[in-house]
Amino acid sequence: MIEVATDAIVVPTIVLIMIVRAARRLLRRRRTRTAERPRLALLEFVAEAGAEGVDELVTMPRREWRATAAEASG
Repeated sequence: MIEVATDAIVVPTIVLIMIVRAARRLLRRRRTRTAERPRLALLEFVAEAGAEGVDELVTMPRREWRATAAEASG
């Protein structure tokens, strides 16, 4: 009887942990892909000493900038 109660707690907890880890991994990968474009644009901008690329940086979607900030701080 005690084994059944323990299994009813342990198994769902393990499954929940696995789901949370998989979700975090997917979100991290998505954030990295989203941040790639602004990161490269910034590197090009800095490499050219700000001569070109300002328009691309200014028109970038807010979502991509947020992903870049999360990558920089994470």
